[in-house]
Amino acid sequence: MTSPTLLPLADLLAKSRTAFTNAQSDPEAAAALAPFGYTEARLDDLLDLVEDVEDKSASQAAEYAEQYAATSAADVARADLTALYTRHRQLARLVHRRGTDAYRALGLDGSVPTRADALLERSNTFYRHLQAQPALAAALAPLSVDAAALADGRAKVEALQASNAAQAKETGDAQRATTVRDDAANRLRASYSDFVAVAKIALSAMPQVRERLGILERS
Repeated sequence: MTSPTLLPLADLLAKSRTAFTNAQSDPEAAAALAPFGYTEARLDDLLDLVEDVEDKSASQAAEYAEQYAATSAADVARADLTALYTRHRQLARLVHRRGTDAYRALGLDGSVPTRADALLERSNTFYRHLQAQPALAAALAPLSVDAAALADGRAKVEALQASNAAQAKETGDAQRATTVRDDAANRLRASYSDFVAVAKIALSAMPQVRERLGILERS
């Protein structure tokens, strides 16, 4: 059989559950293993450990699903802000020409940043400055960059900020869930490895019983 230390987690869960369950329910196995400390109570504890790993695996999968959803939401928020900011910025360049104070204040030089942090910094400055400077904003109003459009821009900035924060939180939660699951899985792996080693000795003359526990010799 494959060494317990090399089993994928799904196989470890299946094999350890089979082994511990049948070690309890099979009279021959129970009688042979009890002197080695694998009593019904001890096997109950080991089955609880299997269930604990299963629960933590499910929780880890759920946390990663939430992380993927948060990442997708952040991508959408970033695309929405990029599209609106790019359009407003192009319109602003028609009114506030290169070399003017307004051009510099609104950060109209260069291209729209692709990095999320730079995009947020530039777009936030752009919308805040226009909202704080009515004269600059008034010049853009005829191009449909009015108060409502600026408010929409600010809202999209805040949506991306919130989405990035949510993504960071979900990433941290997923990483913690993985650590918790892995710790429990390592305990189960060690316990199952010890059980297999003992069972091979205790059941050395009982190959059929070993087979019922899923402990098969390499052919």
